[in-house]
Amino acid sequence: MNGFSVASLTSTCSTISHRALSTAVEIDELQKAASPSSDDDTQTLERLVFLGSKLLQFRQHTDILQDCLTSASTISPKLQAIIVRSLRQCDAASAVVEKQIKRLHPQSLYRVRLETVSVFEDLLVRYSRLFIFATQLLSM
Repeated sequence: MNGFSVASLTSTCSTISHRALSTAVEIDELQKAASPSSDDDTQTLERLVFLGSKLLQFRQHTDILQDCLTSASTISPKLQAIIVRSLRQCDAASAVVEKQIKRLHPQSLYRVRLETVSVFEDLLVRYSRLFIFATQLLSM
């Protein structure tokens, strides 16, 4: 697998999955602590909560991919390369999402740009679709 083992890939899946859960929990805690002072804060908080639900769905797809990687008898070299590249990129991107969410506190909701939240949501949807497709290929 070009110097990469299945164990390395499943470890990366596990890291991404735990990061998604941690970020979703962080959003949940933020929601519990917040008392929105404006309609904008309320809208921001609603979007963050939606992002949290997307993170939990994304985590499920990541966990399924991890299981499929573990149980796959063979993985084609092209699929290996795609999964390796995708997991690396996803790992880096999910770290950015986590870091940005962990910087928030109830008093800083006004600083959140909803366009950025939309980009994070789109990112999760795209990686979820990719992981679902890879899972289907690995299950063949």
